[in-house]
Amino acid sequence: MLDAKDVMVLRQPIILSSIAKEVKNGEWWFLSDEYKDTIWNDKDDSLFVESVILGLPVGEIIAYIDNDGKTYIVDGHNRVNAVMKFMDNNFPLQHCQYIKEYNGKTFSELAPLPLHKFLYNATTVNTIASGTAIKNRENMILRMKGWI
Repeated sequence: MLDAKDVMVLRQPIILSSIAKEVKNGEWWFLSDEYKDTIWNDKDDSLFVESVILGLPVGEIIAYIDNDGKTYIVDGHNRVNAVMKFMDNNFPLQHCQYIKEYNGKTFSELAPLPLHKFLYNATTVNTIASGTAIKNRENMILRMKGWI
């Protein structure tokens, strides 16, 4: 049973590209695949990046901090992965629906304004604090994802 006094969630705004940099630098980690719904393909990645460039709000990230102080991404793997891969020039944009002129462009080919919009699009990270019992953490993750 989830006890309200044991619910410790920190909610804060964060720049999406900074999460990607922190994962790449080993400061944040991806949780195992057990909480992943799907794995995005290149088209999904590209459409998400287009949304970021357009400045659309992107979904919140769910993370938790373990007892060793490591931050793990629980929900948002695909979004963070898409940003990381695009920033590494691993794929050109394709299938863009609103900025079709960017189809075929990589991160390094973006003009200053879309580059700025991409790099500074903010989201919210909801972090389950360390010290939250594992049984409570798992229940909280399912609730935050809307599964129960």
